[in-house]
Amino acid sequence: MRRSLRARFGLAVLSGFLAAGALTAPAAAAEGTAVAGTLTDPSGRPVASAFVTVENLDGNVQYTYTDDAGAYSADVAPGTYRVSFGWKSLTQWAYRQVTADRAATFPVGEGETVRVDDQLLATGTLSGHITRPDGTALYGSEVTLRRGGEPVAYAYVDESGFYSFDGVLPGEYQVAFGWSTAVHHVPGTFTVAADATTTVDATLPAPTTLVVKAVDSVTGAPVGDFCVQAWDLPDPVCGDASGATLSDLPAGPVRFDVEASGSGLYLASRGVTAEPAAHRTTTVTVPLVLGGQVAVTAVDRVTGSTVADACFTLKTVGRPEDFSGGCTGPDGTGTLYTPAAPGTYTVFVRAPGTYGHQWLGASGGTGDQRAAARITVKPGTTTKAPAVRLDQAGSITGVVTGTAGTPVSGVTVDYRANASFGSGEAGGVRTDSSGRYVIGKLGPYAWPLLFSPTADHPFQWSGNAGNRFQATRIPVTAGGSSTYDFRLAKGATLRGSVTPGAREVRLLAHNATTGDLVGFFHGYHGETDVTAYGIPLIGGQQVKLQWDLYGGSDAKLWYADATDISTATKVGIPATGVKTLNLTHG
Repeated sequence: MRRSLRARFGLAVLSGFLAAGALTAPAAAAEGTAVAGTLTDPSGRPVASAFVTVENLDGNVQYTYTDDAGAYSADVAPGTYRVSFGWKSLTQWAYRQVTADRAATFPVGEGETVRVDDQLLATGTLSGHITRPDGTALYGSEVTLRRGGEPVAYAYVDESGFYSFDGVLPGEYQVAFGWSTAVHHVPGTFTVAADATTTVDATLPAPTTLVVKAVDSVTGAPVGDFCVQAWDLPDPVCGDASGATLSDLPAGPVRFDVEASGSGLYLASRGVTAEPAAHRTTTVTVPLVLGGQVAVTAVDRVTGSTVADACFTLKTVGRPEDFSGGCTGPDGTGTLYTPAAPGTYTVFVRAPGTYGHQWLGASGGTGDQRAAARITVKPGTTTKAPAVRLDQAGSITGVVTGTAGTPVSGVTVDYRANASFGSGEAGGVRTDSSGRYVIGKLGPYAWPLLFSPTADHPFQWSGNAGNRFQATRIPVTAGGSSTYDFRLAKGATLRGSVTPGAREVRLLAHNATTGDLVGFFHGYHGETDVTAYGIPLIGGQQVKLQWDLYGGSDAKLWYADATDISTATKVGIPATGVKTLNLTHG
C-alpha cells in the first residue's frame, strides 16, 4: 500500500503529526495574536508550498503552508512556540536546526505577531535506477531513504525505473526498496553533499529460502509452535518442531525475531541475523531461553474488592529498561503479556480510575523504588507477587522557576524517570506560561519528581539531585494536593568530542546508581571526523554513558567498551563547571 501522506508531506513532516497525537482544538487565539514569517532557500529566494508547523510547548499545534512569496502566518493563542518547515525530504526547525531539542522558542503575547523567518539549509539530491534481474524497470517499487537506519523519506520508482530524493541534508545514508513482500537493502552507505547529486542504482536480487528452527537454550530440545517475523516481511511465518520456512527472501543478510506462540514460557529472541545464499535453502537454529511468569492480584485497600485494569511493569533497580508487563482483568488478576527473563525485579503499578499509581510493596504501595517488594522470576515457573493494595490518588502542584527566580514554561515534570532518549514516562506534565504544574494520579506516599527542562538547565530531581534515590520526596495525601515549588539549578557540563564523528551521534547519560536517563546529546557531524558534544548535568553525581553511532554501523556502546550499563565505566561530574571527556570508537 502506498503511503499517500508520506508521499505528500515527507516522512519527517508525518512524524510531526504522529508526535502531536490526535489533533485537538487549540485554545482560543486572541485577536491579532500570530506567528508569521518568510522561508527562503540558501540563495535567498522564496520557498513556496513548504509545510509549516507552529507548535506550542503545551502540545497544541497549528499547520499551514508558505505562499508563492515564501510567506506564512498562523493564528495562535498566547504562549511559547517552536516552528518547523517541511520541504521535500527536509524538515528543519527555526533557526536552521534539524532536531526539535535544538529549536529556538518564541514567546507570543496577547495581540502580538511574532516573526520567525528562516532559511533552508543547503541540501543535495540522491537518485538512481532500480531494475529487475533481467534489466526491466521495477516500476512502482517503494524506495526508502534511511539515516542511521531510521527512515527519513520515501519515493517511488517510475515507469523507466528512476527515483529521486530532493532536499536531502548532507550526510551518510542507506537506501532500501520494497518489492512483493520483502524489503531489499542496497549494500553500503552513501554520502550526500550539498548542491550535488549522489547516484544509487540497484537490481532486485534473486530469491532464496530460509528455514528457522527453535531449540531450548539449555537442553537443545526442539521448541514447537513458534513464529518468525522477518524485519523486511509484513507478516510472521509460524512453524513447529521441524522449523518455519521463509520463502522468496532476497539473498544477503536477513534480520528476524523468533517468538514462541504456544503456552511455553520461552523468551523471544530478537534481532537474529542470517545470510541465506541465492537459489539455495539455508537452515539456521535459534536457541530460546526459558523464562518465567508473574501473577498479580489488585484490590481496593479499604474494601478489599478486586480492581480491573491495574497495569504493572517489571523494573530492575539500577537499569533503565522496562521489562515485561501486564494488566489485571475483570476478576482483578493478571499475568505478564510475555514471559520475563529469570532475575529479581520491582513492580510499578499504573492504577485505573481514581486510584493512585505506586511501586508495589510487600504490604502496600510506596513512592520509592527502594522500598518496593523484590519479585524473583525462575525458569518455567509462575511467581505470585504480593497483592496490589490500591489507595485513592492525590496530586502535587507548584511553580518552577529558573536560577533568577522567574517562572519557566515548558518544563516536563514527572513522577518516574525518563526511560529512553526523547521520551518521558506517561504521566508527565509541562509547566504553563506561568511556570505552574499539576501532576496527579499519585498514590498517597512520598514521591520524588523529575524536572526535565529545556536546553538551559539539566534534568534534575526534586531537591536539585541527579540521583533519584537522593531526591527530596514530597508527601502526597489521598484526595489532597501537596505544594512543591522548585527552583532549577544550573549544575555542570560534560563536554568533549566523539571520534570518529562523521555520522549522526547520540549520547545518553544515565545515573550510575539508578540507571535513569539524566541528560543527552544529539547531533550531526561537521566537516571533520570529530563531533563536539556538551551535556548539561546536575553536579555531584556519577554517570554512565551510552552512545549510538549512526551512518550504517548502528553501534550501541557503553563507555568504555562495555556492552551494557552494569559493566560501563563511571564518570564523576563536578558540582559546577566543566568535565572534559573525549570518546573514541574503533
